[in-house]
Amino acid sequence: MLDTDNFLTKTSLAQLVEDLVRVEHMTYIQAVIHICEERLIDPADVGKLIAPSIKAKIEAEGMAINLLPKSNSLSTFL
Repeated sequence: MLDTDNFLTKTSLAQLVEDLVRVEHMTYIQAVIHICEERLIDPADVGKLIAPSIKAKIEAEGMAINLLPKSNSLSTFL
């Protein structure tokens, strides 16, 4: 029998991440890592399950803490 408690989809992962961010006051990066550790998933393998909305929030966090280069914004062209 399939253990549906551990079965992750894009939707279920996004909901878990959003819940951790809201309830536990984690960052999106921390929430994804926490889920990976809790479910014994290699973080490199979870990328294909991360919804575009969560990816955008992780990218914004990464830029804010200088883990990723800041992208061009409209203000750089004006």
